[in-house]
Amino acid sequence: YQEIRLVEGNEAISKRSKLYLGKKRASKCTFTNSTLQDLNLSSWDRQPIDLIWIQWTLQYLTDADVVECLKKLVLRLRPGVGV
Repeated sequence: YQEIRLVEGNEAISKRSKLYLGKKRASKCTFTNSTLQDLNLSSWDRQPIDLIWIQWTLQYLTDADVVECLKKLVLRLRPGVGV
């Protein structure tokens, strides 16, 4: 993957993700600290995204919030990449 976004609402967990991934893999990631409900995609650059990694989050959202978030995120994925 060329561009990976890791969205995490907890900054401490986001930092641990960087350690877990290691320098080489983490260097391909852009880490965003935000809840999915508050995620501001307009602040992201306009580059197509290969992978969006959402960890330990979806189970805490309402179904409507998950659907709305995924609708927004899928628009940013590189053509031909699935969810």
